[in-house]
Amino acid sequence: MLAVCADKLLRAGVDRHRADLQTGEISNFSLPRRFDLVAAPYRVIQALASEREIEGFFRCIHAHLAPGGSCILNAFSPLRALDGMRRHWITAGETFNWDVPYEGGRLVRHDRRWRMDIERQVLYPELAYRRYADGKMLDEVVLGIVMRFWYPDEFVRLVESYGFQVVGRWGRYKGELYGKGPELVLQFREAPQLQH
Repeated sequence: MLAVCADKLLRAGVDRHRADLQTGEISNFSLPRRFDLVAAPYRVIQALASEREIEGFFRCIHAHLAPGGSCILNAFSPLRALDGMRRHWITAGETFNWDVPYEGGRLVRHDRRWRMDIERQVLYPELAYRRYADGKMLDEVVLGIVMRFWYPDEFVRLVESYGFQVVGRWGRYKGELYGKGPELVLQFREAPQLQH
């Protein structure tokens, strides 16, 4: 992914000093500068299952926000109350997600939802990707992921509990009301008493 991004930046004429690509743990990194905006898209916080990882994530945000800077963070908004998640999230088999044709074949994705930790609000789905050509499966890759979840008020309390002040909230990037759309999107900055 980094190689693809580097190639795209090069083709777009983006100067190397304006975009620095690195890989590392989102809950334990140190860069030599601070930023006016930190964006953590694609629900990355949901991949952090332990309290230690979440604490490290917010510590890194504190360390990298410039004075007056803000962070934008998102998570999915659960479609069901906790009791509903307990009863309906786990399924016995696979669920079809999508089928995409490509030259010479097609790529199909299913998900498996066999496990969850309801007390910690952590889901453990598996995504099964299969390539087909001429009616035969060529290969399969199964990706097990962690998806921690919060309800709208819990997500705000989580961010505030780490010394941040929420300054914006949306239900998705298209502007839906917070708690009403499919996403929980928060913009926050250091709480006034913590600003340097």
